[in-house]
Amino acid sequence: MRLIFVALVFIALAAWVNNRPTYNPTIQAAETALFKSCPDLIRYSSDFDSSTATIENDQDHWKWVARDHGWTEWVMFTFVVSEQPVVIPENYYAQGHHLRYYVGIKNNPGIDVSKKTAGQFCKRGRFDGFIAHN
Repeated sequence: MRLIFVALVFIALAAWVNNRPTYNPTIQAAETALFKSCPDLIRYSSDFDSSTATIENDQDHWKWVARDHGWTEWVMFTFVVSEQPVVIPENYYAQGHHLRYYVGIKNNPGIDVSKKTAGQFCKRGRFDGFIAHN
């Protein structure tokens, strides 16, 4: 059983690595913080149709993030959940959702979880809001 779990984690990590953007130190730091706080994003990644990471700033249309957290730059991660997920628990109510996480590395570092479904992947139940990190 343990071997199967290890194999599933390896497959999930390989899927993320194959779809992640070209190496960028800002994205890499944000990715590390996100997966540390929200480990189920890796655990259930085989149910994601796609994932993206983009560097945003206070000039973009996400100005509320800058206003709420004092960030001038952050990374926005988007994970698109399959309409028929296989491994994500039903009580996550995640099918078809676009999960967005806004990760700030400088000035008040943390993760803004966009909606309650996204919070499930951070081991916080149906949570939306701010998760501080160091």
